[in-house]
Amino acid sequence: MRYRTLLVAAFLVLSVAICGLSAEEELTNDSQKTAVAVRITFMTRVMITGHGREFSNQEPASGLSDVFVFSGGEVRRHRTFEVKWSPSIAIKSVEWLEELSAEDQAAMDAVRTCTRVLSPGDDLQSCIDQANDGMEICLEPGIYSVDTTSYMRISNNIKIRGLGESALDCQITCPEYGEVGFWVQRDGALRFENLSFMIPTYSSGCIDARDTSQCYLQNVEVVAGSIFQLRSLDHASVEVSNCVLFSLAATQQGQMTISETRFDGDFGTGYEYYMAAAMHEAQIALSDCTISHYEYALYAREEGHLMMTNCFVTDIEQDFLACTGFTGSIQGTGNRIDASLGRCSSLLPSGFLSE
Repeated sequence: MRYRTLLVAAFLVLSVAICGLSAEEELTNDSQKTAVAVRITFMTRVMITGHGREFSNQEPASGLSDVFVFSGGEVRRHRTFEVKWSPSIAIKSVEWLEELSAEDQAAMDAVRTCTRVLSPGDDLQSCIDQANDGMEICLEPGIYSVDTTSYMRISNNIKIRGLGESALDCQITCPEYGEVGFWVQRDGALRFENLSFMIPTYSSGCIDARDTSQCYLQNVEVVAGSIFQLRSLDHASVEVSNCVLFSLAATQQGQMTISETRFDGDFGTGYEYYMAAAMHEAQIALSDCTISHYEYALYAREEGHLMMTNCFVTDIEQDFLACTGFTGSIQGTGNRIDASLGRCSSLLPSGFLSE
């Protein structure tokens, strides 16, 4: 009997403690105007656990912050708007807004299409594994670390987008001696936007589009020194624009279209990677790209095909082309090569270099 009494007492104490971790309040619009938004500032960072239906949008959409903006409706003068949050921290100020600033509107627009918003510390890998077709996963600024060795298989159509002002604001990483891979399976489609990959020393990462799948990268950056390869295999297609990448590889009739992208090989990695390698009837097309800091830039064999147009190449340590076992083709026009063409320069077609 005494044991049961102690359990009940402990439960009551725990319940009181938990209740003390959250708070809620009905805020009255005392601004003498109809508000289309409200900005709430807390004394320190909290997490919003619920709010009234008068405003449907919340920025930040999840995670801890000391400032939250709610919009997507209106609250007339003297009407109320309920907010719930945790932990139980005092509100510092409440500002009823007659109109949204351009900055607040941009923040709201950024999360409007998000299916789910993650914060640093949330399980990105689990979210991807459980993603439904058509899902848009949005990442609030911060670092997202996956397990030491993680291979995420994507078999449906999903989008992963960073909500920061730049790609470097949202970083996906793994521990040292780890490996992270995004494998897009048959008929799947994966789109990355406005985020970066930071792979530590002695680790590696990749995005593999496989077996007729599709992959899209826009404003994605591989942090300097990271070993991270983008690959297209077995009739898969990859499209890239406005990115900073490390290495490309296409094989088994895979196709890649790359535009307005910078490639930085970083000699200090200690690895011999080609900037772009096309093999087994695969095709890689590059336009308006910048390429620097590689042992070799391009490699094509076994009927692989490389097309390069209006690109700039500099700081190649060995040769621009690697031609060992060369049975592929290189084509292009209007390119500027400020590097050693090397022993394979005779393979360049007429017009490949700009005059």
